[in-house]
Amino acid sequence: MSYESGPDESTRGGGAEYGVPFTRAGISQPVSRQRMPEAVRSAQVAAWSLGAFGAALTTIAWRAENVELAGAMVFGYFFAWLLAVVAFVFGIFGRPVQVIGVALAAVEAFVCLGLVAIGPLTGFLGLGLSVTVLVLLCKGESTAWFTRDR
Repeated sequence: MSYESGPDESTRGGGAEYGVPFTRAGISQPVSRQRMPEAVRSAQVAAWSLGAFGAALTTIAWRAENVELAGAMVFGYFFAWLLAVVAFVFGIFGRPVQVIGVALAAVEAFVCLGLVAIGPLTGFLGLGLSVTVLVLLCKGESTAWFTRDR
């Protein structure tokens, strides 16, 4: 094989691309489990952190017997809790999960703008984590991983 003509089908990719089996010396070896990219794993952890942060703030407001604040927190972090649940299936399903994750992160970022009126910590931290999830899920390596052959 000459490098000028490019690789043929039997040795393509070398396992560097998502969904392409690892090949060595032209022998295809099936990949049993593909590794989640760092961007997707970071988005997953950020989504779980956002959900946990919202649950903690809601619990604190409820334990302080501030019903109005607890209700605002339930509304403010409802989409974050949905996003945290969706983050559990990032490795199982493909492109639809990425689209749902991006949509939930965008809605949560918008809702967190309203939480800034309640308190800067509740709004800005939620906004920052939501935007982080949104950006990480929209990266090229994330899209390549979600759209790979399963």
